[in-house]
Amino acid sequence: HVRVEIVVDEGEPVRIGEVRWHSSEPLPPSDARAMQRVGGLRIRTGAILEEDALADAKKRVLRALENRGYAKANVETRAAVDVATHRAVVDVDVRPAEKCVIGAIRIEGLGKLPEPAVRRALGLDRGEAYSRKKLDDAQNRLLAMGVVSSVTIEPVIEGAPHGVAPLVARIEPAKLHDFRVGGGFELDVLETDVHLRAGWRDSNFLGDLRRFSVDFQPGLVLYPTRLSYLAAPTDLLPEEKLRLELRQPGFLERHTDGFIRPELNAYPVIIRETYLPN
Repeated sequence: HVRVEIVVDEGEPVRIGEVRWHSSEPLPPSDARAMQRVGGLRIRTGAILEEDALADAKKRVLRALENRGYAKANVETRAAVDVATHRAVVDVDVRPAEKCVIGAIRIEGLGKLPEPAVRRALGLDRGEAYSRKKLDDAQNRLLAMGVVSSVTIEPVIEGAPHGVAPLVARIEPAKLHDFRVGGGFELDVLETDVHLRAGWRDSNFLGDLRRFSVDFQPGLVLYPTRLSYLAAPTDLLPEEKLRLELRQPGFLERHTDGFIRPELNAYPVIIRETYLPN
């Protein structure tokens, strides 16, 4: 039998003594300040040197540049540690390249989805200023429609013309039709009921990513059974809830949805008896 004991002496932590910014090309003052501001949230003078903080600072700086049109930017961080003084000098190397506009947009993995409707939902136009936030917003819009299970939009940098960032959108279609069925039981101070529930949805109704859904809930009220009167029911009173919804994406303009939602509900009105003294 062997017993192994490991003793770790962390010693004094290494702190950041200086942060130096290097850019291969001059940046406008507003872009440089924005880049250094977000980077300084994770790497600043006097803070303990952490590898995770360096990696996070790199991502923040790169995103700040991409949000200002630098689609081809590249950022590297490195630290030089002086073991005698427990101080580190952090260098941030930035290669911003030129600002870009959005180029051609290629969509992969459409499956049965109509391409014109998907392009409209993305809301990205060729020739407009590039921004990572625009790409994220486009991804969220398409995901919110429920017609895709995943979507990523990335610039194609290799071989791209000067000042242009072509895009590729890779999507994975979701199920366009679904049917739901279930049931339930409710007991409260007003009434008791049992009900079924069925629903059907088509996320590409008649094409164009138009969504149509039907929800139907029939049930029975067990009268007069309720939470304050736990007795066997004497009457079974029918009730039902029916809701239809038709949603048209790109109504009036591409970022606005139009919808119509009619409902038909039928239910008994329970009147509680009140006895007054003569």
